[in-house]
Amino acid sequence: QRLSHFSCSSPAASKVMAVRMLRAARTAQGHYRASALFAEPAQMWRACQRTERRYQSRPDSAQQCIDTVRRSDIENFLCLPFVSSEHVNPIVALRAFNVEVGKSADKAKDSKLVEIRLQWWRNAVESFDGKPPYHPVVDSLCEAYHRFGLDRDLLYSVIDHRIEDLDVKQVETMAALEAYARGTQGALAKLSMQVIGAEKHEHNMLAAEHVGTAAGLCLLLRFTHLHALKDKLYLPREVTAANKLNLSTLEKGEGTQELSQCVYSVAMIAKEHLKIATELAPTPDALPALYPAAIPRLFLERLDELHYD
Repeated sequence: QRLSHFSCSSPAASKVMAVRMLRAARTAQGHYRASALFAEPAQMWRACQRTERRYQSRPDSAQQCIDTVRRSDIENFLCLPFVSSEHVNPIVALRAFNVEVGKSADKAKDSKLVEIRLQWWRNAVESFDGKPPYHPVVDSLCEAYHRFGLDRDLLYSVIDHRIEDLDVKQVETMAALEAYARGTQGALAKLSMQVIGAEKHEHNMLAAEHVGTAAGLCLLLRFTHLHALKDKLYLPREVTAANKLNLSTLEKGEGTQELSQCVYSVAMIAKEHLKIATELAPTPDALPALYPAAIPRLFLERLDELHYD
């Protein structure tokens, strides 16, 4: 029941998380730069001129992406001051892309209509080597794709995993749940690593994948009640069956011992992914892409305090 209360729809929870994230990051880095985040779009656009590229986005597209992330992904927005100025726009474009793809998957009850919307995004990514349709997020993402040589398959992964998930009412196994988190948030984390130029070290990309997977698992846990209202469940069937969870209690938002045990099982997997990411010892230049690890870590700490209720 308390999982939904800890989401960023709660201003108080968002404020607490913001302060804790800023303190943690400042301790790790020694300082942080907010100037890049709040620079004028035209200034950030001019900064991008230092590198020759095949595609140039409109100056106002970056600001629209920032507005989108600020409204819909506040926690990752709070991580932006720790990214160098030249990487702010592409990182924002990736996060805005995830927001828009997620919204496309949530807007309609008709799975066929949702699939059409998601296919539009896939077609937009496919057109990056030609003339993509105008949309501020597509515009900014296309520039990042050309400038940093982003892996198009990772962009496809963010979309395709949501398309494959449309008709799934409840994920069957923990492995399938991890694969979904890895293919969405894990792919985004690896794309962020490519943006900052630290992808050549194999351990950096693996660490990014594990951090993203942990973030994806925690996101799914946080919205368990909301998903249940939409007749969707991301607690694996093998876990809910083993703990004899009455699924009807989820729609009512009732906290039970069985639910806590199911949440605990998924949370432990998320913790393991964060642990592996740390043990991989990523290089210092990879840290800006890994700061979002604070988001699932803080959530898991809060879950532990609440005994996974």
